[in-house]
Order: sequence, then C-alpha cells, then structure tokens
Amino acid sequence: MSDITVVVGYSDKETQGFVSEFLETFEYDVLDTTQYGYDCVEAINEYLPDIVICDAFMYDLNACQIIETVKKLGKADPVFVVVSRSNVSGLAELSSCRDISFYSLVPFDYLNFHKKLIHLAEQRKKLHDGAEHDTSYIAEKASAEVGSVQYPDSYENYRIVNSIRENMRLLGIPAKMRGYRYIFDAVMLAMHEGEMLYSLTKQLYPRLAKLNDTSVASVERAIRVAVRRSWERGDYTVVTEMFGYSVEAGNNPTNGQFISMLTEHVKNELGIL
Repeated sequence: MSDITVVVGYSDKETQGFVSEFLETFEYDVLDTTQYGYDCVEAINEYLPDIVICDAFMYDLNACQIIETVKKLGKADPVFVVVSRSNVSGLAELSSCRDISFYSLVPFDYLNFHKKLIHLAEQRKKLHDGAEHDTSYIAEKASAEVGSVQYPDSYENYRIVNSIRENMRLLGIPAKMRGYRYIFDAVMLAMHEGEMLYSLTKQLYPRLAKLNDTSVASVERAIRVAVRRSWERGDYTVVTEMFGYSVEAGNNPTNGQFISMLTEHVKNELGIL
C-alpha cells in the first residue's frame, strides 16, 4: 500500500470511475472522497493530505476556487492534481491557476500517472524538509488548531484510549471517517465529564466543534454517518452486545444513544464506575 495520502474531489461520474479504479490499483491511502467543492476544502483542512486529486469543475466550485480557498485558510499545503474529460467546456479558465501542480485528461496511463504522483509527493516532502522554519513546530501548531481531547498521561487514560479504539474498530468505523474522531472525542469527554451526555446540542456538539475547528452541524452529520456505517458493517456480535434491543427492532440508535452505550461499554470493560 502506498504511504501517499490523498483526498479526492469529483462531480463527473466518468472521471470518478477512472480515478477510483486507478487509486485502488495502486492502493493509495484515500482519506476522503467528496462530490462538492466546499466539502473537498473541509476534507483537505481536516486530513492534511499529501495530494489532492480533483475535478476541474465540481458542482459548486472549480479547481482554482478550491485551491484559492485552501490557500487562504492556510492550514493545508497539498499538491493539487486536476483531472478532467477532454470535452468539458471552460478548461481555459484554469490556465491562470499557478498552484495546479499537474493537469491530466482522462483516460490516462496508470503507470505514468502513478510515477508523476510519486515525483510530486517527493518534491513536496523535500520542500517541506528544507524549509527555513521549524516544520515540527508548524505540525504541532496545526494539530493543536484542529483539536482533540487531551488529558494527562496516565495508565487509566492509556487503557481508555485503547479500549475506545478497539471497540470502534469492532463496530466497523474506520479511522479515516470524520465521524470517527468526533465519536472518539465524545466518549473521552463522557468518560471524564459525564454531564456532557445529558446535553448533546448545547454542550457536547459545540465542544466537539470547537475542538476540531468545524461547525456543530458538521459534527452531528459526521457522527450520524458513522453510526449508520457501524450498523451496516460492524461486527454483529459486538453491535448486538452493545445495542441489542435496537438491533432487534431494526433501528439504528441515535447519536446520543450510540455515544452513551459505547461509553458505558468501555466503562464496564475496564471496570470503571
């Protein structure tokens, strides 16, 4: 599997199919795939990928507008690769965008495209490593801005973190999903500040949004998507153990129920009162 991380943005189905097949063939680490420009910008700022592969024109933004927005926000600095069908009108508009590192029409040769991406990723790494400023400080600062629940190092917190991660894995929620981090943070908060569970909309969601530098609506939606994913692909034995009555009823739990039950399961597993 390639260690190059990628965020993909597409609106054109033909382009989507070709790029997706290419990424699967060479096993790139795809962090997120979006269909709208603003969602693509949000994913770039959240995941900080090495490379962004996007359509020349998405539903709401074109590639230049996506790049300009990311540059203005100043959190991510990926390589931008633009792909498009040859018969798409308006391609001349992109010629003035100097931040597009590589432009390609589909279909393209898989091997040559793969070699080009490796070269671009290596150039990006050299540029970052050779920068005059302290890149480790920048990375630390960026991580702090994105946010995550932080508690003092202790054996108990180590056990809690490992338990949450393992149970979320069994529940079928991949770490690359946006909702994964929000649920993880929510359970950590609930383990230490139980009152959060009694006020999701007024306390928990706003706290998660602030920690992760996003909106309350984005937090709620991402958790809901992750819960649905767990219901569809999680380990049935684990799901039944945690949410038995809901499974039998055929209804996936609400966000609040999911977080509460996962929190209680972790407490019981670790023997925490």
